[in-house]
Amino acid sequence: MFVALNELKDQLAITRIKSWETFFEQLASKRKELESIADTVYELSGVSPGAVEDLDSVIVPLYNEAKGQDIEAINWERRSWWDWAHNHLLEQVGKAA
Repeated sequence: MFVALNELKDQLAITRIKSWETFFEQLASKRKELESIADTVYELSGVSPGAVEDLDSVIVPLYNEAKGQDIEAINWERRSWWDWAHNHLLEQVGKAA
């Protein structure tokens, strides 16, 4: 939910929303889309859904290795991290196949 709200927040000014019904429809759609990505990330990483700390312990080393960086944690409230993890894990599965 936080990811969907953050993404919509970046696109809209809450004080200018003319139709709250439209906003909630967009939020539900965005949340469904992001939940699908998250489900795949959890499944491919072998982590129980919702266990963000465990997900960090899997994805941080992959990110550091792939990007040559040394981060310690990921802000899972940003869609870009979910997208990166999703794409990277799918690439790894493709290479293994």
